[in-house]
Amino acid sequence: MTTIRAMTVAQVSQVERSVDFYSSLGFAPTGVYGEPAGVAIMQRGDVTIMLQLADKVQNVGGRWFVYVYVDDLPALHREFLEAGLAPTDIRYPDYYGCDDFDVTDPDGHVIAFGQSRDPTPGPGLSEHRGKG
Repeated sequence: MTTIRAMTVAQVSQVERSVDFYSSLGFAPTGVYGEPAGVAIMQRGDVTIMLQLADKVQNVGGRWFVYVYVDDLPALHREFLEAGLAPTDIRYPDYYGCDDFDVTDPDGHVIAFGQSRDPTPGPGLSEHRGKG
């Protein structure tokens, strides 16, 4: 048995509104389920996020909900600015080896986009990647 991938699940108060927001981040809906919508699957590249309708949305209180690694952080930051989004300024911390910025969704989930300064193999990856 090999593990294949993980999907982050965001509890949202309005699926349609969240689909619009995540679409503005470049995520495409690969499935929207229910009438009215109760679940949507959003994907950008190899990153998948499920949006799940919840009576009471719980988020992690200003901390990162998900950290998405990218290969050109400044370009993505410009893309979001040009789309009228409000990303934070790019941070260049010296204690964990990644530069990053945040975007907050309509329900308060903070999404970090980061780029490793040394992507081989990269933070969170090891020789065990893809081996189950």
